Amino acid sequence: MTSQSSLNISKRLEALRSYTGMEILAVITRLSTEDQQNLHGITAKLIKVLANVDTMKVPRPSKKKLSTVTNQQKFDKIIAKIEERLSGYESDFRDDWKIEFNILDYDNANEEQIRTNHNALMSSVAGTNHIKLLICVERGRMYDHLKYSEERFGSWEQFCKSLKVCRKTADRYIDFSKIIHAYPRLLICDLGLETIMVHYKELQLYLNIHHDLADKLQQPLRGTQIKAEMMFTSSKLPRGGTPPEKLLSESADWDTDWPIVDELTEDNETEFEQYQEPADDIEPDSDHRQESEGNNSEIGNDDVLG
Repeated sequence: MTSQSSLNISKRLEALRSYTGMEILAVITRLSTEDQQNLHGITAKLIKVLANVDTMKVPRPSKKKLSTVTNQQKFDKIIAKIEERLSGYESDFRDDWKIEFNILDYDNANEEQIRTNHNALMSSVAGTNHIKLLICVERGRMYDHLKYSEERFGSWEQFCKSLKVCRKTADRYIDFSKIIHAYPRLLICDLGLETIMVHYKELQLYLNIHHDLADKLQQPLRGTQIKAEMMFTSSKLPRGGTPPEKLLSESADWDTDWPIVDELTEDNETEFEQYQEPADDIEPDSDHRQESEGNNSEIGNDDVLG
């Protein structure tokens, strides 16, 4: 095989990095059994040969590189959140979506009061998100009915104008409503509407393979009570602040997955801080260098491609 052919193969393999593991898996499952067996043999041989490659010159991990979050990492985190949330939802008890917290005077609050209020705030965030998603589902269900009931309500376009809603926006809610009706328990997995929609195709591929998780998401929601009854005086509500000149989150990623990105980048930065760089003056001993060079010299095109 020519060096140009080998280079082309290398480039193709490198190009696979732009796809997620689930996207690659979806393609592999559509290959014939013979092609899958051939691919398995080739990849196994590549891994075996690469195990003997001298990696002393591979760049050491940097903080900047570790802080880059891939789509695959985001999706893995989403699946972890879904599994964690579902594991705590298996019960016959009624579910409470509660919005209840205090606006404290933190100068005079003790640690216990602050911790208690933080828990209440986080619970309220979850309750608010659940309620928001339920509202979006109901909007989508209503739009879906109206869109295909022109004999009752007339032109869909004109009806949208009367409702002061864009048809494209209505379609977004219709799609979301259909997803949640298919997988009701997605609604309580602490994921935002945008995150669910952005990753839906990837999630659907995953659920087509992982039937146990799909079955759990398809279970109906528990009976639910929504609790939100609070009142604050004007003096407790935000006022009298000074516009910040510089934001703490100035360089932060504010895309739809930003809560997931924050968790992943913090994990990566923790790993970086724990990473101990080897001393620069350490060189591989002569025996290791000779063994590595010997292994590398035996690697040929035929060995790689079989």
